[in-house]
Amino acid sequence: MLMLTKVFVYGTLCQGQRYHHIIAPFAKHTQKATVRGTLYDLPVGYPAMIEGDNPVKGELVELQNVPEALRLLDELEDYEPNRDTNEYERIVVKAVTERGDEVECYLYLYAPNRREWLAEHGTLVPGGDWPSFKG
Repeated sequence: MLMLTKVFVYGTLCQGQRYHHIIAPFAKHTQKATVRGTLYDLPVGYPAMIEGDNPVKGELVELQNVPEALRLLDELEDYEPNRDTNEYERIVVKAVTERGDEVECYLYLYAPNRREWLAEHGTLVPGGDWPSFKG
């Protein structure tokens, strides 16, 4: 299986946000991009994205030392392959860069088993830009 080298981030891992320091040592290149989904703000201080057709704004990060970067990101996002208690699932999506290029990348999607909690406690982020929403 081919390992991708890019990840799309849309919340606390973005530049200027609280957990950017985790991804920063692995970032070879970062550019603005969008994916399709629906973005929520959680009362616990970070966002959650689920499937949808709205633009979600974030950053496409090209990683170096991908296995170690993914290990740390998986830990942060509470993700383990084939575990049904994950908070997020690591999936592959297509992000669109500002130049209009489509790029396959990893993305952490809020786990399906948490959607009921999300519906009760999450706040829809208008415009799909969590860092701007949090101001």
